[in-house]
Amino acid sequence: MTDLPRPLTRITPEGVDPLYAVTVVATGYSGSYEGGAWAAFLLEPWDVPQDAFAGDMTAYGWWKEHGGMVGVGDSPDEAVASLRGKLT
Repeated sequence: MTDLPRPLTRITPEGVDPLYAVTVVATGYSGSYEGGAWAAFLLEPWDVPQDAFAGDMTAYGWWKEHGGMVGVGDSPDEAVASLRGKLT
């Protein structure tokens, strides 16, 4: 498990969705720190940083520092669309 998400820049073969693998989860603080009720990470499920869902101060610090690399929204589809927008 890593505390830092992988960079959003990746080389994708033609015909392969650049959002593979993406993990969408409900946020731990209902958007208070994250900016939305759902978060889309460009990571496998086991690589999603636990600090993003930790206690108040840890989660707040994680989202402040790394939240720009995560798609967030009020639904899973919005979170994925947000992440996709960050890749283009």
